[in-house]
Amino acid sequence: MKMIKLKIYLQILLIKNLLYRQFRNISTRVIYAQAVHETGNFTSGVFLKGNNLFGMQPNSRKWDDDSPERIGKEGSATYSSRYQSIRDYFDRQLQFKVDLSNDGEYMLSTLRTGYATDPNYLTAWQAQYLKVPRIQNNILYALAIIVTAFIVWRLKKGKS
Repeated sequence: MKMIKLKIYLQILLIKNLLYRQFRNISTRVIYAQAVHETGNFTSGVFLKGNNLFGMQPNSRKWDDDSPERIGKEGSATYSSRYQSIRDYFDRQLQFKVDLSNDGEYMLSTLRTGYATDPNYLTAWQAQYLKVPRIQNNILYALAIIVTAFIVWRLKKGKS
């Protein structure tokens, strides 16, 4: 399970830094914490069966087109890979014009867009955020980017 958590953290880190530069003021930590919360620490059926990291619902964005099956009590979206789930999440946040100035405003703005209906969602998300360690060592950060690049390269290579 620790390896899956590390891979997910690294996937979010790389996708955010390479494909969604507008999220540069938002820490990978806050996005990862939301994934931890949404998946019940990566144990939910929606995650395990559908690669859904963020509790996303079916929508009209492009990543949903190849996965018509719906799972979960709310009919959650399914994805053929975690990569698609992460991209759909970032696309959703951009579509809803979530505030990208800092982690706190990002969390509040995400909730204002109707992301969750649970009145305790912010508190639970913040609790997960505080549990995620900060990457403070620049060498570790550089290594994380290299490893993530390799993971994404392998994912893309597997698709071709």
